[in-house]
Amino acid sequence: MNNKRLHEQLTVKALGLTLAYVLLWLAGPLLLEGAGLFWGLPLWFWFSCLMAPFGLVLAAYLMLLRRQ
Repeated sequence: MNNKRLHEQLTVKALGLTLAYVLLWLAGPLLLEGAGLFWGLPLWFWFSCLMAPFGLVLAAYLMLLRRQ
């Protein structure tokens, strides 16, 4: 594979993952502000601070597996 093409693909994927992460992170407080508490913390906290990073790591891992 052409080295320049690889750089372009990695850049596009990195930007896509970053954008998806930011949107998920912002969606928590915006959409779940009045959703109540779960284990003493607001539901948006679980979504933004735990599920969004977990989703980012999972997506990166799945892309790595697909590449091999």
